[in-house]
Parts: sequence; C-alpha cells; structure tokens
Amino acid sequence: MKTGLILFLTLILTLPAGGMASAASSMDRENAANRFKRDFPQFHFNSIIESPVAGVYTVISDENIVYYAPEGGYLFFGEMWTKDGSNLTQALKDQVNEKKLAKLPLDKAIKIGNGPKKVIEVTDPDCPFCRKASLFFDNREAEITRYVFLFPIKALHPNAEAKSKMILASTDKVKTFRAVMAGEYDNVQVPDITDNDALSVHQEVGEMMGVTGTPTIWIDGTKVSGANIPVFEKLLE
Repeated sequence: MKTGLILFLTLILTLPAGGMASAASSMDRENAANRFKRDFPQFHFNSIIESPVAGVYTVISDENIVYYAPEGGYLFFGEMWTKDGSNLTQALKDQVNEKKLAKLPLDKAIKIGNGPKKVIEVTDPDCPFCRKASLFFDNREAEITRYVFLFPIKALHPNAEAKSKMILASTDKVKTFRAVMAGEYDNVQVPDITDNDALSVHQEVGEMMGVTGTPTIWIDGTKVSGANIPVFEKLLE
C-alpha cells in the first residue's frame, strides 16, 4: 500500500439510535471508490457506501467490512458502534451474509433431515473438528435440516479431496458421508473419481461465503466458526 495509514482500532461513535442512515460527505460514492482504488490498489472490494460518519465510507469485501476516509487516505479496521450499544458493523455483516445465504445452491448440497431449523455446514471430511460438529448434528436430527457442502483443505488433509469426490459420486450421499465422517474410510483406498464438477460447486460455495477454516456453520443464518458445541446448543434452543 503506497499511500494512507492503516489504523487498527474500534470506532466508538456518538450517534443517534438507529443510525444506519447515511451522513453527508464531501464527495460522491463513485469518486470515493475511484480514490480508494488509487490509494489501496491491492484491496479488492465489492461495494462502497457512505457510513454514518461524514467523510467516511464503508467498504464491503468478501472477507470483511472496513472504513475509508478519502481525505488523507486513512483505512480503518474495526467495528463501528453507536452510543446506545448498537454494533453497526455486525448488523451490516449480517445483511451481507443473509443475501449470500439466500443465493446458495441448496439443491447441490447433501441434505440431511427435515427438521424446522436450517443448518448450513461447510466441512472437510478429514477435519477432526468437522467430525465433532457432524456427530453433534447427527444426534439432533429431528430438530434440523442440514445442508452440507464439502470443502476439503488439501494442504492439511491430503485424502480429503478424494473422499469428498467419492461422497458426491455415491448413489447414497448421506450414508457415504456419515461413513466417512465416522472414520470408516480412514485406512481404505478410496476410488479415484476424475469428475470433480460436483465438488467444484461445493468449493465455490465455501469461497463465496469467505470460508477460511472448517467447520463453518450457519444455524438459522447465524455464523459459527469451529465445532463450538455450546453455541450450537444455544442456537438450537
């Protein structure tokens, strides 16, 4: 980054309640976006909008939400709060994630169960934490409908990709998925499946949702990173 100062901080604002409304700023969004591209050419973003603070813009990327002040070229990483305790950054993240979740190809997922609560699961079949999470959800099957997307991390689990392809090529995906997650194929030579179109769709889902580690779970739209069983239980209550 050639210009601008990156400040790692949390913005605590004294704004009125309900302060998601845009504040007046010194330039329009198009000019702010062009200046941002000039100041931080390596930072890829999806959109830029006015923040509640005059002269500060909200920059939305696949991975994060940051704040940019064109005058001076400042980039702020952190959360924006109102004086009444509203986390504006998290509220916006929830809106962005809700839109992404609505676009997921659930018909391409491995569907397990028909319970009232929706669980979207991005998982690696050789990840021990993924298996822990999967076992928990197996025991709550009456309560949930699971949509499982396979996201093998080859650098950590060399055999996970082959197992993922085998699961997706199976005539009974749920049965094969459960057998793999139970470790039944850990010491078995899995078949070599050359067609990986189905797995590519699953991996694209993980990339679109900004998954960097597994398991990543959404329970009725709320994201949980890791096999955080207490949080799972709380969200299902």
